[in-house]
Amino acid sequence: MTYYLHNPSLWRQFGFTLIEVLIAAVVLAVGLLGLAGLQGLTLRMSQGAYLRSQAVNLAYEIADIMRANQDNAANYVVDALDYIGSFPACNASYVRADTGDIVADDVDEWVNHIVCFLPQGEASIAQAGNLITITVCWDETHVEAAGNDPVCQAVNLEGTMHFSFVTEL
Repeated sequence: MTYYLHNPSLWRQFGFTLIEVLIAAVVLAVGLLGLAGLQGLTLRMSQGAYLRSQAVNLAYEIADIMRANQDNAANYVVDALDYIGSFPACNASYVRADTGDIVADDVDEWVNHIVCFLPQGEASIAQAGNLITITVCWDETHVEAAGNDPVCQAVNLEGTMHFSFVTEL
């Protein structure tokens, strides 16, 4: 300690290490904030991917059901515009009704899956000859910034997304 007191050239170095430590702490804090931001982005993107995979699975589910019942495939047509504001609420304890109308039972079960697995989920099925077009819409406003999807006219929300595909029966 007395060495520093007797050597005036070393007086200016007092506190220099403290400044280095403070700068290192600021750099570390900025890095940790960036890491937290990336973690938040990862969670949002993973939720978006989950919703898209649910939509794909639900669309292919009804396509497979229609292929299994090709004689009545024309009766599976569902127009989302007919359901504006009236898509049923999710029934988590849904039990498939046995009304004797297998098509109506299939569609009821599928629509329940749509509204349970997708936020603001709605769907439509259109048929032209042997071609069917299945469109599934959902709300992704809480997941990522997205524009209003013009295909999903029934879901009148900012951030609607859709999955649509055409297949032959």
